[in-house]
Amino acid sequence: MVPRFLTKNVLARGGTVVPLAAPMEGPLSLPADRLFWDVYHVHSSLVASRARHAEMLQFAATHGVKPTIELSKHTGAESVTKAIERLESGKVRYRLVLEFE
Repeated sequence: MVPRFLTKNVLARGGTVVPLAAPMEGPLSLPADRLFWDVYHVHSSLVASRARHAEMLQFAATHGVKPTIELSKHTGAESVTKAIERLESGKVRYRLVLEFE
């Protein structure tokens, strides 16, 4: 299965992928055919140090910066399946958060 970010409706031909999270051990697997035929580029990046993350979180807390989210009640496996279907179909805007009761 091709990762969702490597589909033409998400990343344009010649686009750049910068993984911000990757396995600490072992390889990062990406489909070679997409990288070559769609001319995708992969760049690595160390986003920031722990101190910089703490500084950014403090800034967000001080200035009330919060992500835009959509809440979905978690009622079991079926609610997770529905949430994933909505995410994959592009019906979720911004970030979907499962809310446990």
